[in-house]
Amino acid sequence: MKCPKCGHELGEGNLYCEVCGEEVYIVPDFEPEIENSISDVLSDVADQISPQETPKPVVNEEPVVVINRKTFVIGCAAILALLVLCVALIGFYMFKDNSYDYQMKQADAAFLAKDYVTAEEYYEKAFSLNKDNTEPLYKIGRIYEEQGNLPKAEEIYGKVVGYRYESEAMESLINVYIQEKKYNELNAVLLQYADEDLQLKYIDYMAKPPAFSLEEGTYDDVKSLELIPSTEGAIYYTLDGSEPGSDCNLYTEPIMLKNGEYKVNAVFVNSIGVCSQIVGHKYMINSDVPDDPIVSPADGTYNVPQLITVIAPIGANVYYTTDDSRPTTGSAIYTDPIAIPLGESVYHFIAISSSGSESEEVVCRYNLDVDTRVTQEKALEIVKNRQFEIGRVISPEGNVEGSEGKYMYAYSELRYVQNRTLYFISEYYQEGTIRMSTGNIFAVDVYDGHLYQAIAGSNNTYTLRDF
Repeated sequence: MKCPKCGHELGEGNLYCEVCGEEVYIVPDFEPEIENSISDVLSDVADQISPQETPKPVVNEEPVVVINRKTFVIGCAAILALLVLCVALIGFYMFKDNSYDYQMKQADAAFLAKDYVTAEEYYEKAFSLNKDNTEPLYKIGRIYEEQGNLPKAEEIYGKVVGYRYESEAMESLINVYIQEKKYNELNAVLLQYADEDLQLKYIDYMAKPPAFSLEEGTYDDVKSLELIPSTEGAIYYTLDGSEPGSDCNLYTEPIMLKNGEYKVNAVFVNSIGVCSQIVGHKYMINSDVPDDPIVSPADGTYNVPQLITVIAPIGANVYYTTDDSRPTTGSAIYTDPIAIPLGESVYHFIAISSSGSESEEVVCRYNLDVDTRVTQEKALEIVKNRQFEIGRVISPEGNVEGSEGKYMYAYSELRYVQNRTLYFISEYYQEGTIRMSTGNIFAVDVYDGHLYQAIAGSNNTYTLRDF
C-alpha cells in the first residue's frame, strides 16, 4: 500500500507514513464474491421498495406490501455487514487512541519534521499510557533543548533522572548544566545519581569530600594525617572543629597530630570553584612530648668562629636542617658540634622521641662576619702547593707517582683553635670513581696564611702542628 499523501510505499501493518507522518486509514478488504453478494442484496432491496409495474393486490382497498423470504434474509445480511464495518472502524480508532507504540511513532515522526507542538502532544499521550517508561519524558526534554529552552529542558531531564535512572537522560541533564554553568547543581546530581563510570567521565566537575588516611579515635603516639583529594583542586582544613574555608589552613603536607585533642574538619574545592561537603574526624593523642632541644650559641652576628652545640632531651634525637625547612627523621641527626659557616646561615632543630612525638621547632639565625685576609680558594692553593714542595705529590694537582690516583682537598669549616681563626681543609684520595677520606685535616690561618696540620683530640677538640 502507498501513502495517499506522498506516495511512499508503506510497510506491512504501518498506521502512519514513515516519511511524512500522514495517518493511513485502513478499511478491511472483502472477498469479491461477498462484495458482489452485498451489492446484489442492496440492489434487490432497492428494487423491492421501488414502485413496480405489477399491480398491487387490494384487500378491502388497503395496500399490502409483500416481501419474500429471500429478500428479507439478504437485506439482513447487508445490514449486518455494515454493522461489522462500523465496529471495525470504531475499534481501529479506539486502538489508535490507546496504543503506546502508535503515539510514539506519531511523535517521533513529528519530531523529525520539527513539528514540536504535535510531537510533544503525542509524547505526553504516550507517557500517560505507560508511566513505567520514561522515554517520552526524555524526548520532551529533547524538544525543549532543541528549542533552546534550557531551563525547561533541565526541569524535564531532572524529572526523568529522579523518576528512574537513565544514563541517556543523565548525560543530557549534565550537558544542560554545563551550558548553563550550574556547576554546583551538576556536582549534586553527579554525586546523587551518576554511576561510577559517569562520575569518572565528569570527574573534573565533581567535588567529593577529601578522604582521611587515619580513622578517628584515640592513639598512644604521634600520628601523621593525610587528606586525600579525588581530583585536581585544593583542600582547606581546621583543627578546632570550626568550619573551614579559603581563609583557613591550605593542606600541602601531612598534618602531624601530637599530644592532645583534635577536631579536624576539611573541605575540597575543585578547579572551577565548587565546594564539597565538609567532612570531620576527631582524634585524641596521648603521647609524651619531648622537651625542646637546647641550642648554643643563640641567634646573632659573630666576628670569630663559633661551634653550635645542642643538648637533646632524654629519650629523643635531635634532627636539623640548613635550608630553612622543618626537620624530619629523614634530616641530618645532630651528633657533634657544628661550625657556623661564614656569612648568613639558618638552622632548624627539632627533638623527636622513639614514639614519634616531636618537640617544638627551634630556629637559629647566624651571621659570621670574620675579617679574613686569606680567601678559601687561596687556602686550598697553600695546602696543594705545600704537598708538592715536600714531594708528597708530583704535581700541584695532587697526582701520585706510580699511581693513577691523586690527593684532593676540600674546605670543610671555619674554626677557632689556640686563639687562631682557621680554615679547616679535609684531604681525600681519589682513584677513578672511588673517593676516600685519608683522615688528614689541614688548617690555614685566615690572617697570615700559615699552614698547620690539625690533630683531633677528645670532645671535638683539635691541636695544631706546623706543616
